[in-house]
Amino acid sequence: MKKIINYLKSMKFGLMLLFYLVILSFIGSMVPQGRDEIFYSRLYSERVVNMIMLSKADDIYHSFYFLIGAVALSVNLFLCSIFRINSIVKTIYSIPDYKVLTKYKSKEFTALKDDKKIKDFMTEIGFKNYNIHEAKGEKLYYGRRNRIGYLGSWVIHLGVFLVIAFYTYGQYTYFSTAVYGVPASSQVLEGTDIDVKIHDFKIEYRDDGSISQYISNIELVKDEETVLWKDVFVNNPLRYNGYAFYQTSTGWATDFEIHKGDELLKKDIFYEGTAIIEEKEGIVIQFAKFYPDFDMRGRFVSLSNDLNNPFILYTVFYNGHRVAMNVAEAGESIEWHQYTFKFSNPQRYTYLQVNKMKGKVGAMFGSALILIGLIICFYFKPKELVIRREQNKLQVYGKNMIVDI
Repeated sequence: MKKIINYLKSMKFGLMLLFYLVILSFIGSMVPQGRDEIFYSRLYSERVVNMIMLSKADDIYHSFYFLIGAVALSVNLFLCSIFRINSIVKTIYSIPDYKVLTKYKSKEFTALKDDKKIKDFMTEIGFKNYNIHEAKGEKLYYGRRNRIGYLGSWVIHLGVFLVIAFYTYGQYTYFSTAVYGVPASSQVLEGTDIDVKIHDFKIEYRDDGSISQYISNIELVKDEETVLWKDVFVNNPLRYNGYAFYQTSTGWATDFEIHKGDELLKKDIFYEGTAIIEEKEGIVIQFAKFYPDFDMRGRFVSLSNDLNNPFILYTVFYNGHRVAMNVAEAGESIEWHQYTFKFSNPQRYTYLQVNKMKGKVGAMFGSALILIGLIICFYFKPKELVIRREQNKLQVYGKNMIVDI
């Protein structure tokens, strides 16, 4: 058991875990996180997409193998912190080992002839509370200053442990979802009784026509009462009860309706990149791409972001087979056999990422400890002084100090 604990708290084991987590973090930085399979299929080959989905590399920081590594590193740091404090306390209160200290030239201390001279000397250079140890014909006068400095690295170590432990806890309990919609729409935040109302969404442009800001005006309603209402834009998230709403994306949406003869089968908001499925009819309509200013010369590009000539690229699947694919003007009625469908009223929709992570307070406390530890290390360097008298021979040793007499 002792061997197991010694291995778990060893630096070797800690470095191995750090290397393991660095490799996983590198993969996580290379693979876009938290996207659906369709997104990856647009970027990578089928084989790579399968590897990403099977290995859960699309959400690697919440994967079981990342969390296991983080928990193991937390255990390593915890055990190391516990066992190190004992040796640090011993160092603070033990007799300094003069053999590892800097030795000063004896001839410079010929004035230290007796105990009173030595006492005055130690007091003068800041060692008022010194100790005397006498054994086997030698007499040691020793003292320490800035003892708190011995704790600097340990405090940093403890801070790192808390940051990693609470970060791991936060990842384990991590909540992430998204709300999106066109202005004047609303939806319930997943797993809560909070209703998110999207009142407005607008895009601000620079003089050169590039986009400078996306702004969503949203209201949070709980138990039929408004709890928060504000504009959300990049670097200005909405925060409520631990949830953070981030403005992350946008896209196009249209009103959509499909008829079978005179019967209305479905009427809904249709978002670019999604599909509407009528299982009973065996028909699927995919909203593949939206062109706000379609190039009528036949190129599948939009000439601008303005709604000058809106067209929709759509695909029709019937009983699992693609049976039609074309572009249609917004508002145009499209007929396929007995079905008629129409895309109309194109408008921008907003996409808000919603996250909630626990353990932030603990991680912040750990960060504060790291900062305190660094201050201790830089500004409270431990100083040691040992004066060794053996018979008539006097030797002076020190650490982190210049002795002048």
